[in-house]
Amino acid sequence: MGSSSSAHRLAAVTVAGLGLYLAVSVLLFRLRTDYSLLHDVESDVRGRDVVLVDDILESGRTLAYAKDLFAARRARRVLTCVLLEKPGKRAVELDADFVGFHCPDLFVVGYGMDVAHKYRQLPFVGVVEKSI
Repeated sequence: MGSSSSAHRLAAVTVAGLGLYLAVSVLLFRLRTDYSLLHDVESDVRGRDVVLVDDILESGRTLAYAKDLFAARRARRVLTCVLLEKPGKRAVELDADFVGFHCPDLFVVGYGMDVAHKYRQLPFVGVVEKSI
């Protein structure tokens, strides 16, 4: 991405809307369609390649918001990379450019994904089974 003389930078952006906060790899967001920035990148992205990294792509709303945000800031291109993708859950039209694994419609934890702040530290992705 870019010339070999250009420096690569890693930055985080925090996006919020109205509702419940969910922590993900690069974004902190609330479940709704109204988003606002809680923390923004400090670098100018104009003319640069941007890769958005997230743990799981379900509805696609947050990644779509972030992708549109950086495109509006005239990034040369905005790519998305996700560890897990749940294609049947999409609420907006968005396909990740890079996908680690396709995931069935199960509730998963580990690698930073949690349920009630538990299991986030697992060094693998596991499935939470419903208790009967």
